[in-house]
This record gives sequence, C-alpha cells and structure tokens, in this order.
Amino acid sequence: MTVDVAYRGMQTAVLENEALRISILLDKGAEIIEFLYKPLDIDFMYLAPWGVKNPRRDVPAAAIPDAGFLDYYSGGWQEILPNGGPRVVVRGASYGQHGDVSLIPWSCRVTEDGPDRVALALSVRSPRTPLYLEKELSLERGRAVLVIKERLTNESPVPVDLMWGHHVAFGGVLIEPGVRIAAPAERLLAHDKIPGSGPRRLAPGQTSTWPYGRGPGGERVAMDVIPPVPAGGCEEMAYLSGLREGWYAVTHPARRVGFALRWDAALFPYLCFGSSSGEPRTIRGGEGCTPSRWSRGPATRRTGSRRRSGAARSSRSKAARRSKQASWRSCTKVLRP
Repeated sequence: MTVDVAYRGMQTAVLENEALRISILLDKGAEIIEFLYKPLDIDFMYLAPWGVKNPRRDVPAAAIPDAGFLDYYSGGWQEILPNGGPRVVVRGASYGQHGDVSLIPWSCRVTEDGPDRVALALSVRSPRTPLYLEKELSLERGRAVLVIKERLTNESPVPVDLMWGHHVAFGGVLIEPGVRIAAPAERLLAHDKIPGSGPRRLAPGQTSTWPYGRGPGGERVAMDVIPPVPAGGCEEMAYLSGLREGWYAVTHPARRVGFALRWDAALFPYLCFGSSSGEPRTIRGGEGCTPSRWSRGPATRRTGSRRRSGAARSSRSKAARRSKQASWRSCTKVLRP
C-alpha cells in the first residue's frame, strides 16, 4: 500500500492485493479513480477524455455557479454529501450540486498494512454543514472485494437536512452493448426533464415496473440490458425504488466478468441509474441514496454492501446529533460456467 503518490499534483493512495488495485485521490474528495481487476487487467471506472482535474490548479474558463462538481468531474467514484443533484437552498444555506466533500482534501492514515489485510482510515468535515464523515477502505488477501465502512456524525445540537450517497461511473467493458444490469427493485421512475440532454430511452416522468419502461413512442424498453449506441447518442436518468435488498450487479456475459455493490437498503433505499451515450464519451452510472428522512432513531445504524453505479436522488434526510454507520462491499469476479 502506498499513500505518498502524487498524481497531477494531488496526494494519492494506492490500496492493492493480488486481485485488485484501488487508486484514491486524497486531495480531491477521496475519489476512486481506478478500480483495476488484475487477473484480466480491466479497470471498471470511467475516465473522461480530458483526464483528471485538480481543483487547486485547474481553473474553469467559465465556472458554473454552484456546480463545482461538474467543473472538475472526470469520472470515477465520489462520495456525495450533503446534497445530491442540482443546487438547493436549505435554511438559507446554498448546497452546491452533489455537495462539497467530493472536491476537498480528506485526512488519511494507514490502519493496517500486513500480508493478510490492508486498510486506510479517511475523514472529512463538510465546509457548509456540521457533518463529520469517517470511512475505512480495506482489502483482504486473495479477495476481489473492496469493503468500505462509514460513519456520518452531525456535530451540532440541531437536526441537519442532507442527502448522502455515492456517485459511481462505469466505463470500459461494463458499458459495452449486451452488458446486463441486475437489481432487486420494484419500481422505475424516469426523471422528468434533463437540462441540455439529447434523445432519451424513456418517456419523461413515467413510473413503471423494473426492469421495463416506456419509450418516447410508447414502446416497451428493457432497462436491464445496455443497447448499442444510437446515432446521435442518448441520455437517461431514472430512479429505482422498492429495493428488497441493497445490491446491484453489472455483468458482461460474453467476457464472463462482472462488478457488484451491496449495502443496507434500510439506510440507502434508492438507486439512481444514469447514462450518457455517444461521442466523445459513453458512461453508465448508479448509486445508493439516503431516504427522504432520517428520524432521531438509534444512535447508530449499520449497513452492508457491494458495488454499483450512479447519481443521487433528490430526496432529503435529517440527521440528528447522532452517528449513522454504513458499510459498502464492492466485488469483482469472473463468472464461471
């Protein structure tokens, strides 16, 4: 394990075992920019054609107000807090698109670096809210599984409105036509309007039974299979709910390889499904998100997980002065006959 690598002027940690190499930009939201499956030399993360941008060095020619996330987005896997989606104003405070913790440096320390297990402890405080987020990333010998355990704490004496989720973008072999997407969801809700988008696969604003939806012409559309990219490309944003369990899997039947994410659906009951197809880029995403409200329940709540892709749902949660605990489990494996 290495924590003193510099990539484009940013401190970077590399967590690896025999099966996986995980590269994490500590100076940019602890963003995972590489999820490499070594046996097949496959990196599942999407990387934008313009490469990784450094918020301390790269200045946008025309910054988008309250949307620094887009100015510096380059793909990969981000933590989304305290907001998911477009800018909102909460109790007079402006929450930018997808929050703030994905663009600032995180603290890091090595907690274990032995032959059987390697682990990093990361932490960050949100600049706009009294939220303190801690997480541990770990790998065990011989297992193609990344485990992420998190604790989110409201350090103030009053409840805080928030959204909490993860934003993962897939590229490479996981966006090829014929790739399958599985999730134990009941409902599919298509986003109403996508500003600046091109053609869509789904009729805006519809609700249907997963994995099917209705196309703009009323035709039945299977959303669990990635289709060939149409001429002119297409965009889509939809939300999956009614999760019987917290997991999803993206698999490539022809290459017999897949990626899965598992988590606690009681804490993250929504999954956002997004895609952007066509030149110069094609990406797919999905992510687990917080419910519409957190009550002042038990002091801690635990969750388990695997891997996923995504964007965040515009629901809001309230965190009392307590901690919430989450555990994500990302798994890559070769599919056997």
